[in-house]
Amino acid sequence: MTKWFKKYFIPCEDNSHQPYFLRSHIVAHIAICIIFFEILFLAQIYILPRTNLLGLIVSDTIIDETNANRVKEDLSTLTVNQVLNEAAQLKANDMAAKGYFAHTSPEGFTPWHWFNKAGYSFYYAGENLAVNFVDSKDIVNAWMESPSHRANIINYNFTEIGIGIAKGQYKGAEAVFVVQMFGRPRSEEIATKTPTKPIVAKATPTTTPLPTIKPIITPETEPETFVAVKGVENEKLQAEMAPDMVAVSQRAMVLEKLMGQPKWAINYIELTFGILILIALILTVFIKIKIQYPKLIANGAMLLTIIAITIVVNQFLSLYESQIL
Repeated sequence: MTKWFKKYFIPCEDNSHQPYFLRSHIVAHIAICIIFFEILFLAQIYILPRTNLLGLIVSDTIIDETNANRVKEDLSTLTVNQVLNEAAQLKANDMAAKGYFAHTSPEGFTPWHWFNKAGYSFYYAGENLAVNFVDSKDIVNAWMESPSHRANIINYNFTEIGIGIAKGQYKGAEAVFVVQMFGRPRSEEIATKTPTKPIVAKATPTTTPLPTIKPIITPETEPETFVAVKGVENEKLQAEMAPDMVAVSQRAMVLEKLMGQPKWAINYIELTFGILILIALILTVFIKIKIQYPKLIANGAMLLTIIAITIVVNQFLSLYESQIL
């Protein structure tokens, strides 16, 4: 290993003071690899959204990224509820079919309509939306950078999650709609318990049937992000595990993560190449200062420039016209 490292990275007599890693044929192979990965990335942007594979990959990776952010805040991870998945999918399908991107549909249906339609009875519920993203990690990062959306992700009242993905038309172009729904179920046991702490909200608790529930916006959230509360808050209440609830623990496999996070996967690969090239350049220039080969230095500088440009372009393409709500 030491001999190999010396041959490829350190100028010495064995390599005629020309590290192999910066020689033209190696540089050409690295450049081809970078081009290959860029082609894969472009395929992720322009081809994968047209396939049914996208929904599964993005759904699992979004759940993993969401739970990772909750763990950072010392919160419990969310579990997947299939009824909540159905509610999110109904909302995603509606946006895709009608070409709108909003919490309230053109007919005036609020998010609670879809919770109701799927049959999900809740104490707490919330919704995050995204459109025109190609990288699932970017979706969660965008939500986490928005105070209101972040408030949903790290809300300790939520215990369950559902994801809906749908392809459709938005503003005259093909788009992928992502719906993230949060909930805390209202079981018969919870409904019969006596509240211990009144909720601080803009509306008083009500026993109105679920279809007429209006969203209550808490002080921590902005109006464009939906967080609803039904009844009262009790910090000690725990929702029971239901048969349709699936425990979540790193749901996405390695391959799915790579495909669901194309920009980040490509960036990590290119940054690895960049670090190796930078190491080779530094060693080439400073180990034998009196013996320099400008062509090798130019090769390394060219590759670093290509990598820097591709990372910037990838960032632009992956977030082009992306929106959250």
